[in-house]
Amino acid sequence: MSALQKGVITYNEHPINFLGEMLCLTDMWKAAGEPVSSSPSEWQRSVDGEKFIEFISETQNMGISHVIKSKPGKGGGTWAYWQVAFAYAKKLSPEFHAWVNQAAREKMEAIAGGASHLPPKPLDHVTRLRKAIALHGSALAFNKRQGMDLTQARLKAVSTVKEKMGIDLPKELGWQPQPLAVQERTMNATQIGAELGIKNTQVNQLLADQGYHTGLRDAKQRRVWKPTNKGMPFGRYEDKAKAHSAGTVQPWVWYPSIVEELRPFVPTPA
Repeated sequence: MSALQKGVITYNEHPINFLGEMLCLTDMWKAAGEPVSSSPSEWQRSVDGEKFIEFISETQNMGISHVIKSKPGKGGGTWAYWQVAFAYAKKLSPEFHAWVNQAAREKMEAIAGGASHLPPKPLDHVTRLRKAIALHGSALAFNKRQGMDLTQARLKAVSTVKEKMGIDLPKELGWQPQPLAVQERTMNATQIGAELGIKNTQVNQLLADQGYHTGLRDAKQRRVWKPTNKGMPFGRYEDKAKAHSAGTVQPWVWYPSIVEELRPFVPTPA
């Protein structure tokens, strides 16, 4: 924010002046009703006041005189950098502190034309949910364009929202998963192979030979398996955490019923 930007905010008909990122603590004290033992000079000399001013001076690489200063004459009084002023407002009263956090932030940013160093105003929970739902819709549409089936696209969209915004939409909105038409328990190729007495590589080949899935190559030329229309009723995509990094993956897993579908085609050992 430019040091030449001037403005006034009003609390209970009392003007509070600011210049650049500096607010007049004396005006704030008067607007809050001049509470006893909470004048700017007394707060500045207090242990909490001294520690906070020193902390802001060090972390912002600013000299003490640029963090808090006194001006004589008209328009004088004690002036402080906005972070110090907001901390002082907390000393005056909870109501005044809450008002300053919003009113001063909005006024200073409006006059500065968006160039303020003030942190963005935190979003309320309802607004965050709306943004999360919008992100979910965009992610779902994108996932479907990438060729994911609807179930996989939904799982990935929910995972994206949780990873980017920290919001579990199904939990927040009370979404209930649809009951599965077949068994809840699932199996991977290794587990299916253990049932049939063959290796997981043989299971994948057997599934491909019988038309339950088809082999593709990903961007790194690794073999990946995608269920066919014939295979879709015998499994589902599951959302699982990555083993060695943040985020999730959506592998395809099979219901136990696939074992009996494949058993007649297992090659007899020599």
